[in-house]
Amino acid sequence: MVGFVAGAGGASLGLGLFGGRAIEVMNCRPPSIGCRIRDQEETPLFKSAIDYSAANQYIEAHYNQRTYFESDSVEEPIFDGRLLQARCGTVNSMLTSNGFAIVESIAPMEGNDYSDLHAIEQNYIPELERALLSRYGEELQHSVFWNPMLRGESYEIAGDSSSVATANIASLVHIDTDVGAHADVNEFLDIVQMNQVSSNRGGSSWVDDFEQTRKAIQEGRRFAVVNFWRNLSSGGRAPLAIMGTRYQSGGGDIAFPDSRPDTSRSHWYIFPNSTDQEVIVFYQYDRDSRQPSDLWHCAIQSPCGVNSEPRRSFDIRALVVLNEVVKNGYDRFREDRTRPGLSFEESGCFCDEQAEERKNRNM
Repeated sequence: MVGFVAGAGGASLGLGLFGGRAIEVMNCRPPSIGCRIRDQEETPLFKSAIDYSAANQYIEAHYNQRTYFESDSVEEPIFDGRLLQARCGTVNSMLTSNGFAIVESIAPMEGNDYSDLHAIEQNYIPELERALLSRYGEELQHSVFWNPMLRGESYEIAGDSSSVATANIASLVHIDTDVGAHADVNEFLDIVQMNQVSSNRGGSSWVDDFEQTRKAIQEGRRFAVVNFWRNLSSGGRAPLAIMGTRYQSGGGDIAFPDSRPDTSRSHWYIFPNSTDQEVIVFYQYDRDSRQPSDLWHCAIQSPCGVNSEPRRSFDIRALVVLNEVVKNGYDRFREDRTRPGLSFEESGCFCDEQAEERKNRNM
């Protein structure tokens, strides 16, 4: 039972300079050299059905908001994230402005084997730690990696403490964890600790790290949850799509769950032809409301990947604590933040029932 997983039907679900590659557009062929970045970014690659139904159900049950997204299913234009990133100029600018980016500087596991948890701890986590240091520099106070997951179109939910968990791809719009919904930092950190991945860096113990992390967050330090997603299959079948979210203004908090996405300014993006040599990095939460985060995402169907092999991917999250106190006006984890009407346990039951209902519907 997992609570506070927004959408996905209840399923539990550095950064170096951008490297240019050939980009495919509507007909899956590279654009002409004369194409202007701005014009091309404003022209969608294609349209795809986006299923908001599970997200709407979650938000209505937890926050008593009906139709957070205007419709349960919409044919949305899908835009090219590579072109958006090229306009930003650097990975860090892309992350700061939009909350997501694609990077080439994080070395993959040898043989693309992400099933060996010990090997990930020894070889992959240090790569991710270097990426975080490149992003945050001296501001990085603590980092904890957690919830490694192998996903595939034929995979089922499975795993134990000695292996990497597996799950099917998530085709329903969701965010991985509703951080602000937790009663307090202890409840949230308990979830992180239960799913943590050890580090090979030495130094203080994980118990010490968690106590320091807990204290830093309680003292108002900024913290974030960052997802590292890597495609392990060739072709463009079922790519990861991310909503570049811009919220409606009108006073109050301009972030989930207090404000709805402005559909006229929020667009869906993919990174065409992402390979196992690249990692898509995106924010799942940031205490500072000025940083775009809580990015809704899902797997979508792409016309450019119809004949490709089934998608496989690996993702892992990082809890990052920074040596920065968030000002009251921008603090999303303050005591008087919007809270859900369901407890963590009740949310877990809701998510389980939601997943079972969708499973039965598809049988």
